[in-house]
Amino acid sequence: MARKLPPFASVRFEAAARHCSFKQAGHELTLTPSAISHQVKSLEDFFGLLLFYRHHSRLELTDAGTQYLQDLTKILDQLEVATSRVVSSQETSALTINLFPSLASTWLVARIPSLREEHPEINLRLITSIEPLDFKSSEIDFAIRYLKKSEVRKSIKSGFKVDLLMNETIIPVCSNDYIKVSAPLIEAADVVGHALIFCDTEADEWQLWCDAVGVVYDEHPQRVVVDNRALAIKAAVDGLGIAMGRTPIHDDYITRGRLITPLPFELATGYAYYLVYTERKGQMRSAQNFRKWLLGASAARGLETQTGMDV
Repeated sequence: MARKLPPFASVRFEAAARHCSFKQAGHELTLTPSAISHQVKSLEDFFGLLLFYRHHSRLELTDAGTQYLQDLTKILDQLEVATSRVVSSQETSALTINLFPSLASTWLVARIPSLREEHPEINLRLITSIEPLDFKSSEIDFAIRYLKKSEVRKSIKSGFKVDLLMNETIIPVCSNDYIKVSAPLIEAADVVGHALIFCDTEADEWQLWCDAVGVVYDEHPQRVVVDNRALAIKAAVDGLGIAMGRTPIHDDYITRGRLITPLPFELATGYAYYLVYTERKGQMRSAQNFRKWLLGASAARGLETQTGMDV
């Protein structure tokens, strides 16, 4: 029995309805706004009703258009998953991961050999420019986000899936060579007499740490200021002073003995790293394997992971 299907213009309508714009839909689908408009009109003629109210500068979905978009989105999501399953069954699968440059360079890249050993079919593409999450109009499969726990539900759009990867703590770190030639570090207050390394992304972290451990903060004349976390750690490794280490950025440097934690004052910041994805992305076989591997790599730090949070 032949299927009674609508014109292929349904796909054009879904893009136009998602953006509420023929222009943006055209940009996404590499068509002119006029072509999108004509195809949506042909779909409206097929139904014999309006799907959009066309205002001077914007589109507004009718009740019928809203209902059709909801149903069509589910169908297209299922089609995307089915297509991805076929693609992922091939010899190799590519996943695009969006995350901070510092996390990529100091933590994730070093663990890719482990991923290749467990899942040689998965190839990663890392994008380190942090933009608003848009899984529909971009190639991103997963994003790793740095969020305050109390703001997770407010910061991520409804419908996203979130796995807690690791909680963040801070602790002063420096090189062994620096300790050998500098004043001793025995008590928390001793840091005040040392050259401190500041990171512009968290300019007040030393003040916050001192307040938390009961030290009167007094800025030392010797200081190094950098604009990213990876560079702050590199400055500490090179013996320029004491940096504020943050998990997991400093983990591998401590494991390899390139950095030490001279003071036992480790504090939780209330922030954590989360793996963010959509349900349909998470159904792909390669995505499931990557997610399982990443959760294992995070748990290897001895941290409790929390999975499957809907936010």
